[in-house]
Amino acid sequence: MAEESNRCWPGYEPVPGKPEHSQGSCRKKAPSKSTAADKKAQQSREKQLDRWQEQHPGSPKKAAQHLHKAGTKT
Repeated sequence: MAEESNRCWPGYEPVPGKPEHSQGSCRKKAPSKSTAADKKAQQSREKQLDRWQEQHPGSPKKAAQHLHKAGTKT
């Protein structure tokens, strides 16, 4: 199960019956299931996306999918 949960972003969980890495294979966790680490990672990602959108006005958020995990510089 640990491998299965690692394939999704922090704060997201695998959708049963969906193939790995396919569209819709992860969904946002219910707030009651989210851990403090999940919430912190989501806030960090939101800040990262906000900064990206400031630098790329008019671009859709999905264009930022190339960004690395929030908090890393690789």
